[in-house]
Amino acid sequence: MGGERSAVAELSECDRWHGPPSHADRFAVRSDGYRASVPSDHTTEPAQRVGLVLGGGGVAGMAFHAGALLALHHDLGWDARNAEVIVGTSAGSIVGALLRAGVAPEDLAAWATDATSTQHGRRFRALMRHADRLAPVARVPSPTLPGWNALRTLAHPTRVPAALISMLPHGLADQSPRLAIIDRLLDQWPTEPLWISAVRVGDGRLTWFGRAQRTGADAGPRMHTGVDHDVESVRPADAVMASCAIPVLARPVRIGRHRYVDGGVHSPTNADGLAGHDLDLVIVLSPMGHAWGDTSKSPARRIAQRRLQREVRTLRASGVEVQVVGPDAATIKSMGWNMLDRDNSASVMRDAFFGTSLQLHSHVVPTLRNSAARQDFRDRPRTWSQP
Repeated sequence: MGGERSAVAELSECDRWHGPPSHADRFAVRSDGYRASVPSDHTTEPAQRVGLVLGGGGVAGMAFHAGALLALHHDLGWDARNAEVIVGTSAGSIVGALLRAGVAPEDLAAWATDATSTQHGRRFRALMRHADRLAPVARVPSPTLPGWNALRTLAHPTRVPAALISMLPHGLADQSPRLAIIDRLLDQWPTEPLWISAVRVGDGRLTWFGRAQRTGADAGPRMHTGVDHDVESVRPADAVMASCAIPVLARPVRIGRHRYVDGGVHSPTNADGLAGHDLDLVIVLSPMGHAWGDTSKSPARRIAQRRLQREVRTLRASGVEVQVVGPDAATIKSMGWNMLDRDNSASVMRDAFFGTSLQLHSHVVPTLRNSAARQDFRDRPRTWSQP
């Protein structure tokens, strides 16, 4: 493999991966100091059920997810592909779909930093290169007509803000050519739960694609999701496109009889959707917020953080432990003001990698270690088409 370097090797010369992912007794150099090692104590607790919430945040959010997930895998051995349930909003829906398609955290990091992908990640990398070369298809802007379902907001006043945002004019860009890679990697819904959020145009209703209804859902090539007692068929790629349809910037996505926009219109994370689910721990990655205890001058980040705090309280009230990971000051600086800028991905990924483990609660570390020790992704069945 002469000269090839992995995403981990690209992080710094003194931070190479000398052992398996569970090796965490190391320090990584960063411009502002050293990164503390993660405690390596093991316990004999029973296997824990871990859920993963991936928030929105554009291309910078995807790079943040790549760095945070790589840190969890590299330091604790916890592979996000083994999460009991993955909840994705906007950019988080893309990363969630890629994880369920079998893309490893290291290959996500390799995409962000233009490092060498693993052998199993070459097909994903080739598709991402193709997507990066594609420009969004320009469309003529047009007004968004809400339809009769806008009247439903009269019975649900809390939906009014989301309903108004969903009715902003159609965006100029159609992202469907770029997001078509999801169809190439995940052409049917996975057996492990993948929930993708979107907001319905007109009434602002939060809709979950991929979450089985009480009456049951089809986990085959198409997921049948009940909306107002109607059965609508949706592919994973359609759900991802809907969740990423940022109002004004992108066009709403039609699924069945309804149109949908970015799930971030309701919340950048939508973490409380897991309340009542049978989980022991929920990990929330929030690119639009900030690290717990830090402050941000950005009004948008403050709003996102307050919303996330309410969601965390809801989860904890249901008896679930929550671990939030947000960007620290260095990562926020790397993100810049344009969250869609691909050029910042490498620095965002690196800073997220360095800053993640410092935010982990001491009681969360053994939970993730024990979960990692009892799960091996290579032994789990895949539901997508092999290359």
